[in-house]
Amino acid sequence: MITYDELIKNINVLLVDDDEDFVNIANIYLKSKGYNVDVVDNGAEAIEIIKQEKHQIVLLDYFMPNLSGEDVVVEVRKFNQEVVIIMQTGFAGQKPPIDTMQRLNIQNYHDKTEGMDKLNLELISAVKIFNQQNQIAISKYKSNAISKLISSIVLNIKSSLMSIGAGLEITNMIISESKSDVGLDNIAKLGNFYENNKTNLEKIDKVLTAIIREINESDQDIMSDSEITEVINLILSNELKQKGVDFNTRVSLRASSYITGNVNDIIFIICEIIFKLIKMSIATSSITFTLTEDELEWYFIVESNEIEKISNNDLYILKNVILSIRNVDLIEEKNTIKILLKKKV
Repeated sequence: MITYDELIKNINVLLVDDDEDFVNIANIYLKSKGYNVDVVDNGAEAIEIIKQEKHQIVLLDYFMPNLSGEDVVVEVRKFNQEVVIIMQTGFAGQKPPIDTMQRLNIQNYHDKTEGMDKLNLELISAVKIFNQQNQIAISKYKSNAISKLISSIVLNIKSSLMSIGAGLEITNMIISESKSDVGLDNIAKLGNFYENNKTNLEKIDKVLTAIIREINESDQDIMSDSEITEVINLILSNELKQKGVDFNTRVSLRASSYITGNVNDIIFIICEIIFKLIKMSIATSSITFTLTEDELEWYFIVESNEIEKISNNDLYILKNVILSIRNVDLIEEKNTIKILLKKKV
């Protein structure tokens, strides 16, 4: 389980306030607690910065000139429902009405006169809300991927059993034709059916192993590069066939090796990203998944021209979920999403 200190390393706080003295004190205090803090002194600039989707928590002054805190929240909630907002005032009597907080989806309220330690408690609560949101999102990704995986397993088992049945029929026919002299051609046929059935059974074993890993909920998965690409292909297979999208997997590792860490969570997130791309794709679209590495990290890379079509809110949720996982980071480039899994040093 990721610790609180590890979690806040990826938490960015936007402090919006026109009180210079309060901002200076709060900024120093929050940074001393390990938070990443940015500061603006007006609502209009705050809205534009929040649109960049860099911040997970906003500390927002209720009374500001031109645009009030309430005005800012109204605009922010038009494009972002996920960012955690804590409204602040200088006096207890200025607390926003409860119906206003509920209507605008404001997570908490802080009276500045209660001091920095109380503000820190409000932030701890906000971080927990942020983390809970991510855990819910990961659970949804898992449920979605496991559902697809089970569907793929059923189809693979059905196909494998049909293949095994055909092999048994051929074997029976060959034996019936000549119990004493099977013949080279027939031996070759038996060999082919054996190899096909062996491959099918190995495939079933891999997907069942993936489900067992998830049931055990280990946060230290150990998977080979071939297992990772196999499971991703199996989860996505039905959607890819229905849509006719060209999906390619590439592995570029120094040697065939085992990847350790939160691999299962990354697989579910990768599949969620690709599910969204498949829905937006046309038949001529292509999606590429690449697994590569350097000295410090493994890279799980999704490339597609359709990435720019993913909604800002979906990307915001995906980014925050990725950043909430231990030893995992994200790089977003044009038409590319890279998930980095740190190697243990």
